[in-house]
Amino acid sequence: MRQTFVNRWLTMTSGPLAEISRSLVAFDESGKAVAVTTVWSAGSGRPGPIAHLGVHMDYRGRG
Repeated sequence: MRQTFVNRWLTMTSGPLAEISRSLVAFDESGKAVAVTTVWSAGSGRPGPIAHLGVHMDYRGRG
């Protein structure tokens, strides 16, 4: 499961738009990825949009 995640992540971060985005992954205590999001650049000094925030259902509502 983790290797599948890593492979997909590497594919996404090697794409043509990867250089204008930053991604964040949250892991639980056991090292399992439980949340992921990407922020796209809107230009220098401008806030970028957050796209496709995903949180595993067991970790939702925890603040």
